[in-house]
Amino acid sequence: MEICITVDEKFRQFIDGCEILNGYYIASRYPIDMPKDYFREQVEEAFEIVKEITEFIQSYDNI
Repeated sequence: MEICITVDEKFRQFIDGCEILNGYYIASRYPIDMPKDYFREQVEEAFEIVKEITEFIQSYDNI
């Protein structure tokens, strides 16, 4: 995301969402003991973040 922001400041709107998603990535990549269980609300939130970012990139016309 940091690289994207250097190209266009509009990507900055996704910083908080990326921090949330990064937490899920780290937990799955480097598990401490056992797999972590997530609540449905957390999964839905992560899905919405990914959906927003994906839609933004698909509609992005500054390439």
